[in-house]
Amino acid sequence: QYGGGAEKAATILRIPVVTVQAILDTIKDLFPLSFKTFPKWIEKQLRISPRLTTPFGCTRTFWDLDQQQAVAFWVANSAHATIKLELLRLYDRGATSRYGMVNFMHDSGWFCVKRELARECVEVVREEFEKPSSVLVNDLGPFTCRSDAKWGDDMDSLEDFK
Repeated sequence: QYGGGAEKAATILRIPVVTVQAILDTIKDLFPLSFKTFPKWIEKQLRISPRLTTPFGCTRTFWDLDQQQAVAFWVANSAHATIKLELLRLYDRGATSRYGMVNFMHDSGWFCVKRELARECVEVVREEFEKPSSVLVNDLGPFTCRSDAKWGDDMDSLEDFK
């Protein structure tokens, strides 16, 4: 719950607002304190200092004291800390240059890869991104996630990579 509401989440996820609201209501029913205490805790932290540091050591200063951005940072930075390590591993393997990595945006790697290397690129990048996290580990074990790949001659013609 980044504090943006069902409308913002529906836009990002491209699903109906009513569906997002039902999910948020279920989460709120299951974890009522998280909706009450976490935003207030962030607000209190920002009053103490505009600089937040997560348990994983990532720090950001919120000069404008934007509470919604601070909530999003606290949640998203854990994933970004993991992604940073994955990108460093890809770099160390030579994959960023071999496959023509041009950018990393939000949680997506963008490559300008030769057609004959596309399948290999997807396999190598997927292998790194789907490894269990060495950063996000709790009593349940390390965080893991799945990845997907899209392919096309330009941004407007991207299709699922098969």
